[in-house]
Amino acid sequence: MSDHKKMWGYEINLGSNMWYDEYATIKANDEDAIYRDFLYCEKKTWDETIAFLPDQGFNTVIINLAEGIQYESHPELAVKGSWNKADLKKELDRILSLGMTPIPKLDFSATHDAWLQMYGRMVSTKKYQEVVKDLISEVCALFGNPTLFDLGMADEFALAQRYYGFLVVRQENAFWRDMHFMFDVCAHNNTRPWVSAEYYARYPVLFKKYMPTDVLLTNPYSGRILGRNTCGENMATKEQHIFEEICGLGYDIVPSVSANKTHACTDDVCKYCAANFDNDHFKGIVTSPQLATVDTNNFALLHDAHQLGISKNAYFTK
Repeated sequence: MSDHKKMWGYEINLGSNMWYDEYATIKANDEDAIYRDFLYCEKKTWDETIAFLPDQGFNTVIINLAEGIQYESHPELAVKGSWNKADLKKELDRILSLGMTPIPKLDFSATHDAWLQMYGRMVSTKKYQEVVKDLISEVCALFGNPTLFDLGMADEFALAQRYYGFLVVRQENAFWRDMHFMFDVCAHNNTRPWVSAEYYARYPVLFKKYMPTDVLLTNPYSGRILGRNTCGENMATKEQHIFEEICGLGYDIVPSVSANKTHACTDDVCKYCAANFDNDHFKGIVTSPQLATVDTNNFALLHDAHQLGISKNAYFTK
């Protein structure tokens, strides 16, 4: 399959307050998951990661902003060390100069919005929607009217928040009310909304009922894609079946891979997409290390990028 005009994306975290809130009663062994009142991002690691991407064939950088910048509309969301907008604009210009397109991400899932501080407990209220509108509009202006805006929205269920101090989960009506509000704000700013399709795994009927067909979907996957073994038994997992179902729903889709569980995931997904997509709904692949951009993660950050570069060259031709 040709990679012409496909997205080869790398998601990089500027902010990191997206896994545990400040009142979490149990801390994860993963240091990246701890809530911090300072920016957990090292500029040297950021620079090294960005510089590594072009030679691996990337053309898109998704920047997970969170608490990483000082929003003029809501300065109360900044932490110690948050970048000012002028500094981020320099980074956007640098990414463009390297031949890559920067895409903004603000994750509004109630499981990944510790960065929103008090507003994360106000979901579906008028105040919450005002803040959402302010932030999306401000970031769109900063990114120069981006063609896409990643809204996140994965993992909003109680079990994913079992160690949080506050559990906030929107049920059907509230979840989709806020989601559709975000879509409207994106439309007002002439940017296409982009969200995770993870919700489908738990509520497939509601997903097909409420998700507009013009929204770009990320189909996240972190395991192996397996076929039949030598005995003829189908080795596919439930997660794999769901991944394949989402790929076949008819939406524009960008699978997202991660080497957190196995580095073979990236190769398997690239191979699967090259063999099974023969239409325009497949828009590319993103690798998402889901790690803070700090020196202790340097190898893993670069490894994820390198793995997608290798697999891209193996299964997609120019």
